[in-house]
Amino acid sequence: MADNPAEYLRPETRSGRVSFATKLAHGVGSMPGNYKDFVFSTFLLLYYSQILGLSASWVSLVLAITLIIDAVTDPLMGAISDNFKPRRFPNLGRRHLFMYMAILPLGLSLYCLFFTTKLGKPAGVVGMAVFLGRCCATSVYALRCAMGSAVCRTH
Repeated sequence: MADNPAEYLRPETRSGRVSFATKLAHGVGSMPGNYKDFVFSTFLLLYYSQILGLSASWVSLVLAITLIIDAVTDPLMGAISDNFKPRRFPNLGRRHLFMYMAILPLGLSLYCLFFTTKLGKPAGVVGMAVFLGRCCATSVYALRCAMGSAVCRTH
């Protein structure tokens, strides 16, 4: 470990204050994540246990496993994006490319969460949809939160 903590600090590339529009745009970016968290914590267990008739303990186990996986993938995705050097699309920065690539799979997985009966056996689709939803949410929401240091005044 180095003795000088300044080695870990990135130089500030912007000067002046961050505009209100930039702060507002960053804040609006948290709305989809809040809606997803609300659906996961409020409706998902109720829907699968009461409407589809799956065992509440099985659905709770699937949700718990995906939360554990999410606890590993969030810092892992942050480390990957921190060390990513975009060659093909340098204007997107380190995190936007991952966020854009995860949008369609995230939407598809959230759709699959509530339309499992049309896709086959609910039990397997539930597990895959919840897992895919959590992994894609990591690429979108965790990286959006990581960009918060660029929005705040002091890093």
